[in-house]
Amino acid sequence: MKKILFVAAALAFATPASAVTVDPYDQLTGPTPAVGSFVFGTVNPGTGVITPFNSLQRPCDGNAPVTCFRNAGDPFGIPSAVASTVAFPSGTVNVPNDRIFLHPSNGAFAGVSFVAALSGTYNFAGEFSMQDVNPSGVEIGAIILNGAPVLTSSLLFAGSRTFNFDALLNAGQSVSFFVGPAGNSNNDSTGLFLRVTGLAPVVGAVPEPSTWLMMILGFGLVGGTLRSRRRAATGLAAA
Repeated sequence: MKKILFVAAALAFATPASAVTVDPYDQLTGPTPAVGSFVFGTVNPGTGVITPFNSLQRPCDGNAPVTCFRNAGDPFGIPSAVASTVAFPSGTVNVPNDRIFLHPSNGAFAGVSFVAALSGTYNFAGEFSMQDVNPSGVEIGAIILNGAPVLTSSLLFAGSRTFNFDALLNAGQSVSFFVGPAGNSNNDSTGLFLRVTGLAPVVGAVPEPSTWLMMILGFGLVGGTLRSRRRAATGLAAA
């Protein structure tokens, strides 16, 4: 009977919550851009602390398809996080339509932080890509807030760098992705394609309807087995 009870418990609680995937590009290009799962701003590459930008502009500088997030009054509009629904060339920059692009200043790293709403394991997959045709080189990386780097800081001079890693986060904990000037912020527009997917069930979470169904079936299995055993025992006693 203990084995059956264990199976029922496993059926009841082993089913994870449905995986949900979020994307900072979708957040900026949606109907009402807002800071929710992601925060855009300047990042401390040593701690992961992010200071949010204070000016969200849509359209950005008169460009209807473009949304930009930056600090009001910053020279040249950098550091910044930008997203466009249309791909087009702008000066030396190839503006993408499938990712945000970040631009640091000489004194600040630009970045985005994913903030976990619930405790659990999350998968981070994507790539950094150079969007300027005359790149001067950038520093890229990712770090858990006040924790260890989850994407080792490195220099990117051309092409792209892909990544795919899992991180166990507490509710409210964040992972910050950043782009730094590497000494010179000229021609540093860097794309960030990012998908964040919740993987593991959250401890203490309310079960979803499908999980409740598995629980009911599991306990029904236990009850049916116990009744069968009682009938079998009664038959043997009568014999």
